[in-house]
Amino acid sequence: MMKKVLIIAYFFPPVGGGGVQRTLKFVKYLPCYDWQPVVLTVKNPDFDYFDESLLADLPTEAVVRKTYSINLWRYYRIRKYGRRSLYEIGKNNTNNVQGVLKPFGVMVRAIKDIINNTLFIPDEYNGWFPFALLEGLRLIRKKKIDLIYATGNPWTSFVIAKCLSSISKIPFVIDFRDPWVLSPYTNTKDRKGVKQWISKKIEYACVRKASRVINVNENITNIFKRYYKDENKAKFITITQGFDNDDFDGIGLREHDKFIISHIGTFYSNRAPDNLLKAVNLMFQSYPSLRNRIEIRFVGITGSFAEESINANDLSDVVKVIPYCSHRESILEMVSSNLLVLIQANVKGKKAETVTGKLFEYLASGRGILALTSNKNEAVQIIRNTDAGIAVEPENVELIAEAILKSYKEWENGRDRRRTIQNLSIYERKHLTGILAKQFDHIIDKNGIK
Repeated sequence: MMKKVLIIAYFFPPVGGGGVQRTLKFVKYLPCYDWQPVVLTVKNPDFDYFDESLLADLPTEAVVRKTYSINLWRYYRIRKYGRRSLYEIGKNNTNNVQGVLKPFGVMVRAIKDIINNTLFIPDEYNGWFPFALLEGLRLIRKKKIDLIYATGNPWTSFVIAKCLSSISKIPFVIDFRDPWVLSPYTNTKDRKGVKQWISKKIEYACVRKASRVINVNENITNIFKRYYKDENKAKFITITQGFDNDDFDGIGLREHDKFIISHIGTFYSNRAPDNLLKAVNLMFQSYPSLRNRIEIRFVGITGSFAEESINANDLSDVVKVIPYCSHRESILEMVSSNLLVLIQANVKGKKAETVTGKLFEYLASGRGILALTSNKNEAVQIIRNTDAGIAVEPENVELIAEAILKSYKEWENGRDRRRTIQNLSIYERKHLTGILAKQFDHIIDKNGIK
């Protein structure tokens, strides 16, 4: 008889985007290791991009239960920006409400800070807590759950898992897809705020009681071990992001008469294409004929971060923006490209940047990778170990231009082809799920680390 794990995941199909892939693939492959996934998720998630095709990955053994959530943040966002994704909100976006409130800007910001530090703890998804707690208790009793697993963010998932564990005495595991309190991207002001102080307390309580604390790269795992020095180091483990071979089965290949440079995914304020486009512009100044031979494709949620940069570099005739599409369509875009661009948020002097899951699908596509990221980022070592491409510091526009030109010339001379990347089996989703299942088994057998 299968053991049963309650999986607490706010973002889950039919929600789309990269944030659901890790959890979905764990759910897909856990039955292969004698674990039945019972998923607790949301009926009305605060998200605007959906991909129904992802539901095909759910195994027959999986049980999915959805509850409502009170989404105060979504109500605020829609009231302020209209029914558009948060990713589409540009830094220069204004509306009539803002114009009216402008003279009272200081007061408005103060009210927003108070709301953020009181209503949105540990995050803006905490309206899910009471519904998930009640449904979680019901599932634990009805399905005879053996273990609880929660993935974050949102961090509300961890609080739900801890409370369910405290009530039921069932051990729980937390999986950080990104750092929370230890995030290098938190600005100085927020680090000193009330919310951050409370968040530290909540994260500490979750980490202390969890049987395992999972991170997606070794750098972050080591940071956790140092920060939580009083905890047993064995509870902190790394399970990387990965790729699913099944996603590439039957994928064809679109032929293009131009050299295709693609970025697949979402742009943010700290992960924007500015330097990439500056480099292309610089290259065109030296080689103007290439303007008709190169096409840049931004596939996914681009928002104003891309639009402003495209216009600033006068590349509207070169860049093609392809709106959010299904996961399978994004895979097709990858394998049909000549050069795949990976843009990682850069924090000088820090090693806590996560390695985006997109990197591993890039590797599986067999296309060359141009990574614009700090040499401290773990992605650089992975790319070098697999001989899959080149990494350039994001600020080095000249070197980025040189790397693109070199790749273009290989294509022009017929040397561009899909390659077989070595040593990829350790990043296959099924293999990674096996590592997770072994941890689950050990927790159940030993009742956690003492």
